[in-house]
Amino acid sequence: MRDRIQLSCVECRRNKKKCDRVSPTCKNCEKNSKSCIYIVKANIATNSSNGNNKKLISYRDGQSTSDDSSESQSYYLKRKTSRLETKWSNLTYTLERIVDFTQIDCKMEDFLNNIDLDLYKRILGRNITKNTLISYNRVELYNPSVNAELNRVLGILVGLSFQFSFLSPVSVETIKECYLTNGINSYLVNCIAAAMLPRYMILRGNTKTLDLRDNVFYLKAIYLLNSSSTPLREILVGTIFLVWLEISVGNVWSAMIHFKKIAALCVENKINLLDEDYPLRPRPSNDLETCEKRNTWWICTGGEVVLSMAYHHPLILKSNSKEVHVPHHQLNFNPGPCHPIQILPSNQAFNMEPTFHETIPNFRSFAIITWAGQIISPLIEISQNFFKPQTSPLSQHLMLGIYRDFYPKFIQPMNYLIDLQLYKENLRKEPSEYANSNMLVTVIGGNILQILYFNNLSEYLDYLMEPELAQLHRDKTKELAKNLINFLKSTLRLCSSTNPLELDLTQYYISCPLIPVLILQLIKIFLPMETLLDREALGYFLEIMKFFSCYYQIAELYVKWCQSQIKTNGKFYFRETDKVTGPVRGLLKFFQKA
Repeated sequence: MRDRIQLSCVECRRNKKKCDRVSPTCKNCEKNSKSCIYIVKANIATNSSNGNNKKLISYRDGQSTSDDSSESQSYYLKRKTSRLETKWSNLTYTLERIVDFTQIDCKMEDFLNNIDLDLYKRILGRNITKNTLISYNRVELYNPSVNAELNRVLGILVGLSFQFSFLSPVSVETIKECYLTNGINSYLVNCIAAAMLPRYMILRGNTKTLDLRDNVFYLKAIYLLNSSSTPLREILVGTIFLVWLEISVGNVWSAMIHFKKIAALCVENKINLLDEDYPLRPRPSNDLETCEKRNTWWICTGGEVVLSMAYHHPLILKSNSKEVHVPHHQLNFNPGPCHPIQILPSNQAFNMEPTFHETIPNFRSFAIITWAGQIISPLIEISQNFFKPQTSPLSQHLMLGIYRDFYPKFIQPMNYLIDLQLYKENLRKEPSEYANSNMLVTVIGGNILQILYFNNLSEYLDYLMEPELAQLHRDKTKELAKNLINFLKSTLRLCSSTNPLELDLTQYYISCPLIPVLILQLIKIFLPMETLLDREALGYFLEIMKFFSCYYQIAELYVKWCQSQIKTNGKFYFRETDKVTGPVRGLLKFFQKA
């Protein structure tokens, strides 16, 4: 079904008349001496050759000019014309800046490649560092109907998504296929470009937040989302980037609406039952589209868990491993038919070729993050029930036994993925594979999970009157936390830091709003403050939250919470008389429980 805006012009819809679109201009507008707002571009040349000084508007062809004769336009049409002029000028200005930046990148890259770095160091006494943007991998996008320069711009933005987006459920082949088919009208490409455009501006030195109204690709994506001709596959994987962009700019309401739309589409198209007919082993046709659908469902279930924890939102979606396979560490993080906490027998093996979750780097990182989210659930359940009054001492000892067995089974075998020194070495050897937000979230999240595990274990042992073992695990917790702080200091450049960094990963930190939430969980490790080192660690966490508050609005709440923790030395009180909104109240309660 065609859209209504294409069936008639503005005046005909306003007067509820049938619009005759056979001629270049509408007959109703000609009869009433009105300017038709939807005309072909050739009509402008015809009017100018006939001596008509009126400047008409061509919205479809990308021109927007005003009408000098205000008497021939209605009040509604003049306001509509003015809004279209303002919107199109903003979009044109933004797009021109992107093209200018891409030309600057080429010149800067040629300059740095041809310069003698050793001679520069001997003369000036210091090293010259390349801009972070020069190390990006541009994706070659091609569509014959799109301008070559715009193809290059979109290729840069898509390439940035594989470096700076920690949740990328789509492959390069799918993006190229969608762009070749639909060109600039591809919903998936517009969503990726919209999410990466603010990041591109930051990399070029523009720290001012790009408003959604000035994001040309975001407006185009919203229009395509409501179009009936947009393919379902593009909506499922593309809206993930749209939600990520809206959360990063603080538009939480729109993000929740679009997230619910993805979840509803997954249930409506039975993606939650994708492997229903294959409960014991993966599907025979484990193609790329199937993997992307699984990734989308994993994001939906993970998002539901985050919403339930942060905003007391009811948990609707459920991850059923018998219906949709989830990653398993014994299968090299390939989707398996059982839950990750179930240990597979040694005689049970799957004769499966290397899947896309092994060959595609962003799919593998995505599977590791999903696996980690799945194994955290029993730990959270034990933490919630251990200190309840109705829990008997026998049940507490059983929980402690399960908790102790968890580390050698799941966390310790995965130490090679989260080793900080090994990650630095891999960054120097293969920066194209390890220099991305996916790997950074995996390493930092895995270390924080390990730290919280030993901290909770020390609390359980202390509660069950085993102080020596509790102190031993408490010391190990602080040792791991200090190692992570040293890693952050050597890779994250804060506003107040003047020391040179061993590896500058600041842009990858900025690109992930999940990192400050993970770091925030370490505050209780150093509370109550007993030594000067504890206070220095808390002060460093506060600086990190202030740094992220420059880029994410919700991080301002993290700053206030850190300040209250330092001021009260861990004695946080939540007053019901405080005038805060519902989501903020739920988030504060979540921090209080943590």
